[in-house]
Amino acid sequence: MEQLTATPALAEYFEAVARASNDGKAAYNWVMGEVLASLRASGQDLALFRVRPADLAQLVNLVRDGTVSHTAAKRVFSVMVETGKPAAQVAADEGLSQVGDEGAIATWVDEVLEEHPEEAKRYLSGERKLQGVLVGLVMKKSKGRADPKRVNQLLSARGG
Repeated sequence: MEQLTATPALAEYFEAVARASNDGKAAYNWVMGEVLASLRASGQDLALFRVRPADLAQLVNLVRDGTVSHTAAKRVFSVMVETGKPAAQVAADEGLSQVGDEGAIATWVDEVLEEHPEEAKRYLSGERKLQGVLVGLVMKKSKGRADPKRVNQLLSARGG
């Protein structure tokens, strides 16, 4: 916290992100983590930083709403730093938005079960410990875009 208040510009940036996102904790984590690391790595002054507080707040909200995973958010942030584009635009351009659509996820689940018949058979006959493996395979198939909570729910509904 001391580092945040050491520079008025950083404190103002944090406050703007916190206000716009309505999430002080996430704003603090992003500002003290990714923002400071990016500024240090580039030797850049906050006044010249391409990621505006409103855009970082949008990224915080995309993570909170489950539109973008935390892992994907780090990639979105790095593109925002390079380009100055808003978070939602970067997530869309880079194909990093999570897919929560049950139809798309069900298709991926079906494909994984079909491609791994032995694991599918064991899972469907009650071997619950395989669920994590199957979720991982669905995440791989979807290139990390499937919402893991929905994947787990769909597998549980089918499970034995």
